[in-house]
Amino acid sequence: MGSISTHVLDLPLLKSQPSFETIRKSLESLTLPPSTWSSTPAVPPVEAENTPLTSRYLTAILKNPFDWLFSHPQGMSVDEQRDILHDLASQRLTERCGRSAQGEMSRTWTLPATSNHESAVDIVIREPSLTGDDLGLKTWGTAWAMAQILPRLRTDYLSHLFPEAPSPTRGKQDGAGGCGSETKGGTPPPPAILELGSGTGLLGLSATLTLHAPVLLTDLPTILPNLHHNIALNTPLLASHSASAHAEPLDWSAVHTGAAPQVPLIVVSDPLYSPDHPRLVGRAISVHLLPDPSSRVLLAVPLRDAATRALLLDLRGRLRLHGFELLGAGEEICRDDWAASRGHGRDDEEIRCWWGVWRWQSERWKFAV
Repeated sequence: MGSISTHVLDLPLLKSQPSFETIRKSLESLTLPPSTWSSTPAVPPVEAENTPLTSRYLTAILKNPFDWLFSHPQGMSVDEQRDILHDLASQRLTERCGRSAQGEMSRTWTLPATSNHESAVDIVIREPSLTGDDLGLKTWGTAWAMAQILPRLRTDYLSHLFPEAPSPTRGKQDGAGGCGSETKGGTPPPPAILELGSGTGLLGLSATLTLHAPVLLTDLPTILPNLHHNIALNTPLLASHSASAHAEPLDWSAVHTGAAPQVPLIVVSDPLYSPDHPRLVGRAISVHLLPDPSSRVLLAVPLRDAATRALLLDLRGRLRLHGFELLGAGEEICRDDWAASRGHGRDDEEIRCWWGVWRWQSERWKFAV
């Protein structure tokens, strides 16, 4: 954000009565972009070391009346200039107080090039302000961790379902997701992938781009408006890759046979937040996975604490009771906005997430004709 250093000792001293433009540029230089949990830290080392000093500087700006300012050449009054500086300082403080303190934001998540898309693609995700218990309005680290390894999982476990990446032209001719999204082409194509608890839609959108198959994203009715919005945001991207995504409400507590289509692949990430969820998720998977030996389930759960690990063990046991067996599993490093603070004003922290690929037990088909 310009050439001004973010080191607090290089910021203009307020007692020297700097100009409006000097202070404004200094505040813009302190902007912290929304974290996308990349390998490159969002907080520069100098900024991380000086966050307490920076916060005091920003607080001083909020308290300052700026009575030395004069009318701006562009017509701004002194009051307007003061309001702009106070707003910028408030925004910079909010950025240093963690995700829960911030308002609505949009983040761009970059998927690396694969056989399905020869160049990297950017998925834009809006996250509204966090209110109440609507956890689905936030993007969770497990979704991004799984989105990044989908190409590997496709090769290792899903190649029989998604054997190759058709070109955009071929995809449109075959009807394989050529509508682009729910906002184009009228009735969406039948889904090949069902995502349970889609939240902001990052994993589901990544799945249709990586696996080149229509995806049905589902969540509670309160989450659907933002989910629809994020699909619409990415409609040009989906259309350019002959990908398809649409969203519908699905309440796990009201799942019954025929409530949603049966599909050959179900994806679900970070679904366990209460003791009831293992039972509900297990039931939803058993109802909506196509009863075929080729069908698969991709499940991912972050190992945040002992409680989450216990919920995962419960769900794994219930999946076996529903007739599933584990085909393969692993762990990935992921980050979450709401992990414990590292002490530098940002609350990203690495945790591990467990993933597993499930299928119907082979005994189920042993005597099938």
